[in-house]
Amino acid sequence: MSNSLFDKKPILEFLKCEVCSCWLSCGPVLVLPSFKSICGRCSNNANILQLGPQSKLRHVTYELLASFYKFPCIYWSKHCPGYLDWDDSTKHEDNCLYGTTVIKYCAKPQLMFKQERKLNLAEDITLYDIPDNLLEQLKCYLCEGYLSCNPIVITGDGKNICHRCVTTHGVPEGRVWRHTAFEILLETFIFPCIYKFRGCTIRYRFGEQMWTHEIECSYGRIFKKAKNVNANGKERGVIETHTGHIYATLTPNKPLFAPPDEVGKQGPFLSEFQRHRESLVKKWGNNGTDRNGNVVEIMENKQDETDTDSRIYGQQNGARNMVRYDSVEFGNTIRNNLIDELKTKQKQRSDDIISISSSARLSDYSYHSGFSGNRPSKPKKFEYSVY
Repeated sequence: MSNSLFDKKPILEFLKCEVCSCWLSCGPVLVLPSFKSICGRCSNNANILQLGPQSKLRHVTYELLASFYKFPCIYWSKHCPGYLDWDDSTKHEDNCLYGTTVIKYCAKPQLMFKQERKLNLAEDITLYDIPDNLLEQLKCYLCEGYLSCNPIVITGDGKNICHRCVTTHGVPEGRVWRHTAFEILLETFIFPCIYKFRGCTIRYRFGEQMWTHEIECSYGRIFKKAKNVNANGKERGVIETHTGHIYATLTPNKPLFAPPDEVGKQGPFLSEFQRHRESLVKKWGNNGTDRNGNVVEIMENKQDETDTDSRIYGQQNGARNMVRYDSVEFGNTIRNNLIDELKTKQKQRSDDIISISSSARLSDYSYHSGFSGNRPSKPKKFEYSVY
């Protein structure tokens, strides 16, 4: 339905009952298969009651939305100034002084006017932002999106299906009708974007303009992984949010602080460890000693081809005569050698300090007792190194 309807007829011209042509200002409001509406005055009409439950359905959402408005009296054309709340029209209309029924004192104010009052087509129509409590009721029961564009269809139990679901999945089977009056009434409201909870602040009037914005809204886009990404590269990327925050990633399109995907990336560490082993062997020689001072041969821990299917050494081709050490045993041997050397040098240093301290005390005694001689010099500072 086009938004240009306001240029042709006022909105009240579309909010009329199909039977009595009065405003849809009281409930229950029924919808017919022809998309027409029946007001609360005619809902108990004999002809309407004969239609049966399969030929009509009640639209509760329209009644909820219309309850926010004040409707004119049905004798508005006869210059009745009353504007009535929802469901108050029937009480007023029965006793309206501008009606055709003769009431007390035979008062007929409408006789004072020669012509009927007509709607002003040049009058501006006020648009309203939908309150949050009402906005929660104007949602599609399938996708939870706002009913911000036509067509809107109603199911047999009075639930609403939005234009998105109708366009994508088609109209469901069964009693599913459109309600023209409901769509016309929604054109007086301004809807927020469905991505407002992501930060979008755009608001549009009910219609295709809002639907077009939702398709192009940057807050609704799904960011996909970039194609042709170099897996072996070390590029670094960032993720910028709509609020201006920037989050860094280890590599583009990878979660923050994600572990490496390939075990081969541990290669630099293993190479550095191997170079460290070679430097230790070069420094200490090809042969070393264990903790007890026994000379042992240091060799690489390589397994013969005949041992691939056997987990016990010496079961094939005889027992080995050569003592082999793996990386852990080799490290323990080197560490023990360093500890022994440090203990030896620490003991030597302690003995030297004790000897120097004793000589210093003896020299001081000789100096104060009148013995000739020079005052002892400052003890020499020894510098020791592990290597």
